[in-house]
Amino acid sequence: MVLDYHLEEEDAMRAECRKSLRTLSMGSAIFNDDDSILEESCSNRLKNEAVEVGNVLGMGCFSSVQEFKGLRVKQSSTRSLPSELSETEGSSTKMSDRKYFYAVKRLRDDLSKALHEAGARDLAIEAQFLTSLSHPNIVSLQAHGDDPGSKGFFIIIERVERTLAEEIRSWKYRRLLHETRCSAENGGTKKKLKNLLLNDRILPFALDITSALSYLHGKNILFRDLKTDNIGIDFEDKLKLFDFGLATELRPAFRVGPNKYKCSIAGTRRYMSPEAIMGKEYGLPADVYSFAILLNEMISQKKPFAGATAANHKRSVGVFRQRPAILKTCPRSLKRLIQSAWTHNPDNRPNIQVVNERLESYISKDKHCQ
Repeated sequence: MVLDYHLEEEDAMRAECRKSLRTLSMGSAIFNDDDSILEESCSNRLKNEAVEVGNVLGMGCFSSVQEFKGLRVKQSSTRSLPSELSETEGSSTKMSDRKYFYAVKRLRDDLSKALHEAGARDLAIEAQFLTSLSHPNIVSLQAHGDDPGSKGFFIIIERVERTLAEEIRSWKYRRLLHETRCSAENGGTKKKLKNLLLNDRILPFALDITSALSYLHGKNILFRDLKTDNIGIDFEDKLKLFDFGLATELRPAFRVGPNKYKCSIAGTRRYMSPEAIMGKEYGLPADVYSFAILLNEMISQKKPFAGATAANHKRSVGVFRQRPAILKTCPRSLKRLIQSAWTHNPDNRPNIQVVNERLESYISKDKHCQ
């Protein structure tokens, strides 16, 4: 009886995932049934037992990420996998010796029923989004399991070496180390070191983020969960946006006004826009707000709203319109950009394309001044 009960649960999750994926394609300008991961003819579907995994690379709320080591069996000739992935069939080559690196993402085994259902749905939606997206700063999907909603469903994606959260911690360590070493030197030397970090690392990465968001917003896709833990840096030092489980396409049917749509409350609290956190209608400007919070965190190396409870954060951001402090050493033009992007009224925020252009302009001017 216990076995039957678990089988019924898994069947229900499969049905829920199919329903979510079909809903995703209804009235969509991006998705259609021919490109659905549910289709048997989908070229990059793999059986669970065909994939060999290695060490655990990381753990999220719903999923675990492991090394992709190769394929145990060759696929049918009717299925055409990406060339880089199919070259690993039957190979015993170590991951460190390969030019391309991949990771396998699947649901954790220790989830409660409710979390398993939410995670299964998010993973299926993420697979469908990545199937339809292609951008150098968005992690690419190489293959996926053949049964969304099942316990063994997985996706194979580009592997990142570290997250932006880890990168920021290294920036903070290096900055403090430089300040200690230069304590006996003049302020000009300290300022130069900070500017090198800003211009050589922070702003180029920020520009990559706005480039990815501009691509998504151009398709009317709201990412909804922009944060340091959802941004990776690969082995070639290229930034990659990942984890599309909360992304949503803003449909005309749900539009209630300019840049306002009926959307559920979703995201990570400290980065959520005031309109989203207060349960109001929201749209693409919500991602712009999140980027402003993120950019300020990158510059200051301080976690936004650290220590605030959910109730205190909601009140301070949504009611009293408080924002994280901006460093006094932050260049004036960047300070103005951050402040305009996190302004309370979403209608007054610049769109992400404008933010991208302003960052490009700042970087270009700075290079000419060097």
